[in-house]
Amino acid sequence: RNAEHTRVGEGIDSYWRQLQSKLFVVFHELQVAARTDPDLKKILLPAITEFDQRWLEMVERVFPDLSQSKNFLLGNFLTLFLLEGMAVNEFTRRPGKWTDILLNDLKSRLVSEFYTDVVSVDRRTAKPHQRRKKT
Repeated sequence: RNAEHTRVGEGIDSYWRQLQSKLFVVFHELQVAARTDPDLKKILLPAITEFDQRWLEMVERVFPDLSQSKNFLLGNFLTLFLLEGMAVNEFTRRPGKWTDILLNDLKSRLVSEFYTDVVSVDRRTAKPHQRRKKT
């Protein structure tokens, strides 16, 4: 693969670093609290929906080549849920060596299994796929 294809590894590493912050801990705790607090849930759910939409738009701009893939959403949400789950477990299970193993495996699988349909798309010239906003 040529270096102009994509930067899956860098993207995953960047998101993983973001999930190591105290802000993610607060976000996670709010999500857990919203399960039993209807007022918090009423406030939090629309904010999360808006955040998810903006996140997807940003990821499409950062990875315009991957956004063309039929597996783009699947790969994006697999990454999101796997990394967020791993981040939550950093505080309780301390997965240690498994963190690097899982991150490296995810990077490899996304490129070799999920995005094979866009391997020839040059990220420098690709235009982000525009998904319709849910109303």
